Amino acid sequence: MTTQFENQTPFALPKAVQGFAQRAFAVQAELAENLLQANRHWADQMHTEWEETLALARRITGSETAAEKTEAVQAWLKGAAERGIKEANYAADVARRLGTIEMKLFSREQAAETPKAA
Repeated sequence: MTTQFENQTPFALPKAVQGFAQRAFAVQAELAENLLQANRHWADQMHTEWEETLALARRITGSETAAEKTEAVQAWLKGAAERGIKEANYAADVARRLGTIEMKLFSREQAAETPKAA
């Protein structure tokens, strides 16, 4: 019984390692770019939430009646809930994208999977 490495040239292993390293670098770069985009998004979102909370505080302190204060809080809660739903969807999308990118490292190369035509 022969193994798959017995019939290969001495340069096959270094080429395989080099190919894997190149794929790993490409995956790492793509992963880093997506993490950077997500980080920027979350920083922007934190800024938005901070501004919305400050606006709520201004509306509450500027309101004289309890009804106006209640309306301000209700409007803020509605906006916060809508933003929360969008952010939950975004988080799920980021997790899916990062998982897909990570799996590229463990998949076989497309060229190796498809037979070459003569």
